[in-house]
Amino acid sequence: MSQTAAALGQYLADKSLFVRNGEIVELDSNELRVISPQTFRTWVERYVVCYRKREPRYNSYDVDITMTDNEASGILASPQFAEKLRLVVRLNLCRQPVLRTDGMIELLPDGYDFPSKTLTIGTVSYPPDMPLDAAVETINDLFSEFRFADGERSKAVAIAALVGLYSPQLLPEGSLRPCFIFTKNAEGAGATTLVACAVVPVIGKVPTGVKPKDEDEMRKRLTAAVREGRSVILLDNQKQRLSSASLEGFISATTWEDRVLGRIQTISAPNLATVFVTANGCTVDPDMRRRSLFVELHLDTERAEDRHFRRPIDLPTLLALRPKILAACWSFIRHWRRRARCRRLVRTRRSRGGPRSLAASSRPPDMDVRWTLPCALPRPTKLASRCAFWLGRCNPTGSTSSQRSLSCAVTTNVLFGSRAGI
Repeated sequence: MSQTAAALGQYLADKSLFVRNGEIVELDSNELRVISPQTFRTWVERYVVCYRKREPRYNSYDVDITMTDNEASGILASPQFAEKLRLVVRLNLCRQPVLRTDGMIELLPDGYDFPSKTLTIGTVSYPPDMPLDAAVETINDLFSEFRFADGERSKAVAIAALVGLYSPQLLPEGSLRPCFIFTKNAEGAGATTLVACAVVPVIGKVPTGVKPKDEDEMRKRLTAAVREGRSVILLDNQKQRLSSASLEGFISATTWEDRVLGRIQTISAPNLATVFVTANGCTVDPDMRRRSLFVELHLDTERAEDRHFRRPIDLPTLLALRPKILAACWSFIRHWRRRARCRRLVRTRRSRGGPRSLAASSRPPDMDVRWTLPCALPRPTKLASRCAFWLGRCNPTGSTSSQRSLSCAVTTNVLFGSRAGI
């Protein structure tokens, strides 16, 4: 059995079969699904012809047969088979940026990337050279239909949710991500729609779900999300008090461990999911508040039906805008990296006794796809102090709302430039 498993795994190594969290999965409709022994019996016949020796003493064989259920189970459970397949840590549904070990930042190619163990499915293509002005205009237009109750602070958090979900592989390994809670003063303010604006460009769909009332069910749902390698968990329309020990522990965990439903088996896998919550008139537990960033929306009409929209923001519209939004996110990262490189060049010249300003001729060239990382990304120190958490420059949890607004305005200026217009 072991020799058969090793030989079969070697032949299927470049096919649509992978290993994720210790399980054999198949790429099916832009998703990685666990393949069962029953499915594997006939799936493998797309690529190989199975045979079995008829008599041990004679060289006679039965050709083009289907393996038994026990044989399929044994092969899928064999370590000799799994070690021949490619390990997938992340599944991206668009080209996203990655930080290489040599300090380079680039867009991941379509297909499997061995260094990052990432599988990218090119469901959308977008230009990698959008100018910053066009990117700012795109994001301003995307969020123009929403009324933020506290102005720039909530808008900065919404932008952080979008750009952070687009660029998780720029974070140091083991970094924590906050929970994004979208609150509103009345129904119809657009909390779920705003979540869709941050999620659809990256994953191409809006996940659904509500918070279970039972804590055990909450833990099972989180474990299923980790097992499937999901990048987004949405708890929609929360109306009661938001308090969950399992959810709080999940947000604070880089690796999640729990028992697999229906098995005497424990799964231990990286937590890749960002949690989004939409709330209407709910209160938040203090432990949950410390792990969350808030977006406050305001409905300024008496009835939601009386509000007029310049254009509908539904799933077809967001899918049509997806290339522009992704190009804008990549433009932001390019601009951020160029600014960081300029700052380092200024510090280098000062340390060598050079002039205190950087000459125009010394400015770095406008590089489109790949450039050198000038310094290590700032490592997150406190979970609650992340607004644009991949920058690590905002503290939206200050003691007063004015402090929160000021800190997020500073973050927006640092990211997009003081005259970017956002």
